[in-house]
Amino acid sequence: MLRDLLLVMTLDVEHFAKVRLLALAEDHGEDGYGVLRDYLASASRNQRSYIQSEIDRREGSPYSGDMVRKYRDDMLWKLEGLLWEVG
Repeated sequence: MLRDLLLVMTLDVEHFAKVRLLALAEDHGEDGYGVLRDYLASASRNQRSYIQSEIDRREGSPYSGDMVRKYRDDMLWKLEGLLWEVG
């Protein structure tokens, strides 16, 4: 029972963080593409390589593989979802 409660709480916190991130982007007139572009442009070559390898690794995942294959280079919320899984 405690395990189920913790799982629900964790999912709630994750959902709140995602919604807050998207709201902040929208409040600043961002559509997600610019945020992602700027983030990747500011990352070092090693960071970009790590991010790409983590996205590639998840292509075979039953949890996120479909999302990776369909939206590989798409908007902020999709990358953010993968980064939550990486974290």
